[in-house]
Amino acid sequence: MRRWIYLINPFAVIGKMSFAKGIKISTYHLAQLELNKTLPFFGGIYIIYKVLHDDFDLAYNLWRVQVGYQKGSTLSKNELLRNLVDVKFGEWEYVIAGVFKPNTPNYIMLFPRGKSIFVRGSIESRINAVGQLGIALGGFETLSEVKADVDDFFGQLTNVREDQLGKKGSKGVKSDDVEHKMAAVTTQMYANLGLLMNHYKDDPKLIESFFDMTTIRRHEQTVFRKTVKKHRDYVVVERTFDEGDYVKLKNDGDVSLSFALVAQANDPITLGTSVVVNAEDEKLISIKSLGDLSNRFLKVQNTTEFSGHCVLEFQ
Repeated sequence: MRRWIYLINPFAVIGKMSFAKGIKISTYHLAQLELNKTLPFFGGIYIIYKVLHDDFDLAYNLWRVQVGYQKGSTLSKNELLRNLVDVKFGEWEYVIAGVFKPNTPNYIMLFPRGKSIFVRGSIESRINAVGQLGIALGGFETLSEVKADVDDFFGQLTNVREDQLGKKGSKGVKSDDVEHKMAAVTTQMYANLGLLMNHYKDDPKLIESFFDMTTIRRHEQTVFRKTVKKHRDYVVVERTFDEGDYVKLKNDGDVSLSFALVAQANDPITLGTSVVVNAEDEKLISIKSLGDLSNRFLKVQNTTEFSGHCVLEFQ
């Protein structure tokens, strides 16, 4: 049997769609209650609701700070990996090739897969490749300076990676706290709706002014799934994005995928403007990280030889 619509909390539905929208409708409701708090009927309602809203607002802002920290760690890690490809590998290989010519046994021992292992693969495999090179260089005293630089760079990579993973864990705790505080707010908002319905039973249209009806009426899909064929890009969703929106990019496939906002559906994803998510990994990021918010198309790109798959969940 279909559930009676009046028993469905519409504010909880909005909150589950997006933390940002939950804050938006709660802030609006609090403001309307504050305008009327001197009236006997509204005084107690305002006091109770303000406590719950303030708790929600604090938890939400702490969560946003954690997301910002994680983004900073991700940028540092990506900068180091770009430096590995653009600078460091070339410097190391130049010195090593001056001692051991390419294709000789010692050169092959140090670079068994050439440059590819440093350029492609998972984050962990690329970081491990640097560590293994440092270990292999330990047997050659003439390359001690190269070894010291490799070891130092390996330390930088591992420290940033551990820092990022640690912040990702703390971010998860904050996210749970936001959900808990948001549930308390949306439940109380639903209760307030009932009180207002009784108070204004002879003129129900007055109730609307206490709620952000524009946001409440704008229901949008929040979870998107996409299979991404090899050497293809696709539009995952077209919509207007808000500055406070966050999206979880989950790559549950076997290849790395790139994500970005573009102006037109046929526009390509360009190097340097996208966020890359490795296979079996996920990132929770601000929508602003994907590009200009005036761009309405969120696209995913697969540049590999195999098909991939992703799940996008808007927060």
